[in-house]
Parts: sequence; C-alpha cells; structure tokens
Amino acid sequence: MKVEHKKTLRQRYIKTAILEILKKETNPLAPKEVYEKIISEGLYNFKAKNPISLISTELRSYCKGVNTSTSKEPKLFEMVDGKYRVLS
Repeated sequence: MKVEHKKTLRQRYIKTAILEILKKETNPLAPKEVYEKIISEGLYNFKAKNPISLISTELRSYCKGVNTSTSKEPKLFEMVDGKYRVLS
C-alpha cells in the first residue's frame, strides 16, 4: 500500500513540474524539450531509465483528445503538431 501511495505522489510531482514548464512557454514543446527544461531548472530528479518516455506518458494521460487506458482527468494539455501546451 505504501508503494502505491509513493508512486502517486511521484506522478503528481512530475505532472506539477511539466505544468510549471509548459505554463512559461508560448510555443508547444516536445517531451524531450520538456525533460531538458525540467532538468535545467532542477524541478525533478528522474530515476527512470527512460525519463522522456515517462514525461510523454504523463502528457498523453492528461491530454485533451487522447483517450487511452491511462487517460486521466482533468485534461490539462493539448497536442499541436506532435508537441504539447497547456490548455487555455
């Protein structure tokens, strides 16, 4: 039970870091660009083997118009030409 709770908190923090980055940007960003900005600003210390995949999964989970088994509410992002931005 504690492991699940810890995972949920970690996912929330990743989502918060992604939101913080995308709210500052005027143009949509690709997951790799989001990752690079999170690292450069020290917003999250990734322990995953493929952090860009983790970011991509989080973006898609909260993305308007993307309906998968991992989709979550509320929708926070939208995809524009394969890149993501915060819903306005």
